[in-house]
Amino acid sequence: DIGKVWEAAARPSSYTVAFSNHRNELWLLNVNTSRFELIEKNAHDRLTDLTWAPNAHYLAYNAHLDQSRSGIKVYDFKTKKSRYLFNPVLHDFSPSFDPSGEYLFFLGVREFRPVYNETHFDLGFPQATGAYMVSLKKEGQNPLDWAYCMKKEAPKESKNKKEKRPKDFDIDYENIDQRVFSLPVELGGYHRIAACKERVFLLRSSEVGKREDTDLYCFQFE
Repeated sequence: DIGKVWEAAARPSSYTVAFSNHRNELWLLNVNTSRFELIEKNAHDRLTDLTWAPNAHYLAYNAHLDQSRSGIKVYDFKTKKSRYLFNPVLHDFSPSFDPSGEYLFFLGVREFRPVYNETHFDLGFPQATGAYMVSLKKEGQNPLDWAYCMKKEAPKESKNKKEKRPKDFDIDYENIDQRVFSLPVELGGYHRIAACKERVFLLRSSEVGKREDTDLYCFQFE
């Protein structure tokens, strides 16, 4: 009994599928052999935002450390072990590897800019979610040193192109928290981030709390 499947993500170029369920468990399934392997059972909440690295050696996902904080965990397919990429400030989620494997983009609640309430004397943080990236290599450069632009993007039809085989890479965990950079975008309203070559796409609500009113934005390195 694998429970109620919550999310699933197929491992690139293999017969393996990662999935999480309502019991806060994360499993690997080999569809060729029908073999199940339990990766993790979280004590606090469901495991979400499953995404594979382009070289298929790492699986990144969102996992709670306790009742109030969640971070990005990475499962190493070679060592069969998982660990947090770095300590979150409050919440880090929606990990997305760029095609080169040099960077991982994610959303997070890491900056707090208080705003006064207009109806009673109090402070709140209605705009807190930001977009971030981390260099997975010690010698990785900050691509924000290059030119960039942010614009609203209209959906386009995809064109099938032959993709190159992704390069193999290893994550350098030493001092990785010092290689986290924030994208220069406004805070608040982000739900999802997806990395592509030289650009990232973001889903953002125009008003706080209104997920049905969502726009697609493109942050492009030029």
